[in-house]
Amino acid sequence: PASEDSSLPQACQDYFKKAEDMVTKAGGSAEQMNQMIEQQRSQMSAIKDQAQLESSCKQALDMLAQQEKNMPQ
Repeated sequence: PASEDSSLPQACQDYFKKAEDMVTKAGGSAEQMNQMIEQQRSQMSAIKDQAQLESSCKQALDMLAQQEKNMPQ
């Protein structure tokens, strides 16, 4: 899977792994979600400031955790 991108900080790798797991669980809209994840990945790869990048990924991870709580089990 594309989540194995060692050029990104750990927080970003965690984010993409969790996002991909959620896509797998969601099933239905997976294609659209995957496109969004790829778009985010390329945007994040363009950020050269590692501290800013890690901060962005942590925020994204928090948002993902919130979304997961609201998802029907």
